[in-house]
Amino acid sequence: MSAVIRQVSQRWLGQEAIPLWPCVFLFATAYYAAAWLGRSLSVTGTINVNFWLPAGVYLAVLLLNPRSHWPWLAASTPPINIMLLYRLYRYFRSS
Repeated sequence: MSAVIRQVSQRWLGQEAIPLWPCVFLFATAYYAAAWLGRSLSVTGTINVNFWLPAGVYLAVLLLNPRSHWPWLAASTPPINIMLLYRLYRYFRSS
């Protein structure tokens, strides 16, 4: 299974893998953007998010990267979630 994923990622990316730190930065940026897109697609006036799009981004990035990158990718999401929760807290507190 991992050989198939590696072949698909090589064809799709045109290289074996993106280096670690640019990959973590791109993943964090895409995760943040997907979270705000999911929030904008949700019902306004509530803190609930109906579509959590970052889950799909997370899965795709994990499947397209070697397992040695997974801890760094996983470590990049909690700060983003904290930042998003803080922004939502400020938004709902001001309204």
